[in-house]
Amino acid sequence: MINIFDVTRAEKEIESQLDAAIKEVRTTGGYCRNFALIGKFENAFAQYCGKKYAVGVNSGSDALFFALLAYGIGKNDEVITVSHSFMESSASISKVGATPVFVDIGEDFNIDVKQIEAKINKNTKAILPVHLYGQASDMEAIANLAKKHNLILIEDCCQAHGATFKGKKVPIGETGCFSFYPTKNLGALGDAGAVVTDNEKVAEKIKSLRDDGRSKDAGYLHNEIGYNSRMDGIQAAALIAKLPSLDKWNAERKRIAKLYDENLKGVVETPKVNGSQDHIYYLYVIKALRREELVNFLKENGVGSAVHYPLPIHLQPPYKNLGYEGKLPVTEKIAKEILSLPIYPGLKDEEVIKVCSKIKEFYKKW
Repeated sequence: MINIFDVTRAEKEIESQLDAAIKEVRTTGGYCRNFALIGKFENAFAQYCGKKYAVGVNSGSDALFFALLAYGIGKNDEVITVSHSFMESSASISKVGATPVFVDIGEDFNIDVKQIEAKINKNTKAILPVHLYGQASDMEAIANLAKKHNLILIEDCCQAHGATFKGKKVPIGETGCFSFYPTKNLGALGDAGAVVTDNEKVAEKIKSLRDDGRSKDAGYLHNEIGYNSRMDGIQAAALIAKLPSLDKWNAERKRIAKLYDENLKGVVETPKVNGSQDHIYYLYVIKALRREELVNFLKENGVGSAVHYPLPIHLQPPYKNLGYEGKLPVTEKIAKEILSLPIYPGLKDEEVIKVCSKIKEFYKKW
């Protein structure tokens, strides 16, 4: 079976480094509040992203939540974002008491920047673009809008580790949020996340929020109500071991994507890559007619696939009352067509060719 995800293949390349890193944590007992080790990763990842600070937390979901809190976004505020994303892009906005305002997407699956300005009003506090599947949004246009209207800009980079816009790694603005879920281009051995920023006050606020409202050396003095959301030592150790391989793994994903492009040309609609962006293919997403039949056919022939995401956020039960049904036509249309194919470091060329040949075989019937 060619699985849709297989994190073990990349990890085998650095097995000795991973084992040594985990052994060190086990030997020292530095499982929790190991800020020396966490700080080592934070410094390395901030430098990788070209930012001054990184703050490790326990998930990408909390990274988004804490970033919004740190900027003071809350009740009666509106945050412009997309419906075509993982639920937490919008749930994090709701958790701070604000309201997500949905904008449709373009053919690249990212926010349609031409539609943003019409959604800005006196309650708009921020724009939260999602760099979906590994391709950056049009950050030049978005940053200009944020500056023009004095809006906060927080980037959801949870699927875009190492993605670039005009040669610069995301986040392009002041602050971005990352997930290190195991399947991501840079994945931990469990849940983990981080906020990267050039804003010292934001970084310090998130450090407090993640550790029950206390500073690193405060003992049992809690200056505010916070959360138990620290990155643990095992995850920090694993990420330190993996980070040096990220660019190599991204390059491998891009090579595999090119192989898909060449072999699926004229068969299905392959991903659209904008010239200013460097797609790092967390997911390789095609548009497929007769999708459910194709999914079943591929499964019967030993090929895994998945849909990211089958039901847009604005049609999910918590958000249906906002009244967006029918108002995001591109989002609703592509949710019925998109299909993710296997792509990850270690995937063999012959496996990619098999996936493509089975897709071609399926469509020959029609």
